[in-house]
Amino acid sequence: MNRFHGILAAGLLASSAISLQAQLPSASARAFGMANNYTAAANGYDAVAWNPAALAMPDRPFFSLNLLSTGAVTGLDPVSLGDINGYSGQLIPTAVKESWLQKIGTGRERGRADGGVSLLALNVGSVGFQIGTSAAGIANLNQDASEAILFGNAGRTGTAKDFQFAGSSASGSSFVTGALSYAMPLPFNPLSMLGEHLALGVTAKYVNGGAIVRAQ
Repeated sequence: MNRFHGILAAGLLASSAISLQAQLPSASARAFGMANNYTAAANGYDAVAWNPAALAMPDRPFFSLNLLSTGAVTGLDPVSLGDINGYSGQLIPTAVKESWLQKIGTGRERGRADGGVSLLALNVGSVGFQIGTSAAGIANLNQDASEAILFGNAGRTGTAKDFQFAGSSASGSSFVTGALSYAMPLPFNPLSMLGEHLALGVTAKYVNGGAIVRAQ
């Protein structure tokens, strides 16, 4: 291998296996089961969202197809979803709501939700295609904003008061994404003696925004 090939191989190794899931929903239940640590394990139609280079790996299926796969990830902190779910269908006691406000203190109640529907994902050989719709939202609420949600505009005392929402924010967006991926094995592979394979994958995306909301 000449010096040029050595430099190029090092550069490709340094930049390989970068997840391309941004704006494109995962089509894989296995990815959710692995807490989305799926870049190296993606195969077949999964590779479009996670790692297009996998479309050129020797163990990839020649054809795979997925229709209408859905998934979502959400979380709250420091008052967690588990805290809230414990009172599902019940009136939350005032003392409990007060303890939640103490948890938030001078910080922020942070929440995030990401979800999507993969309408169609497939691969034929080294070519992959996926179309899906995604939505995401994030919120940061100070104690006053959290108090207004938990107790209403009368606050925790039952007497109307002014609230200061400074530092609170919320935003959300939705969009539709189509993606086309292609991969090819590299003609030089310094790791072939170890039974390893190198491939280069690329993905082209078309993103169409549906809605955006921001409050601050």
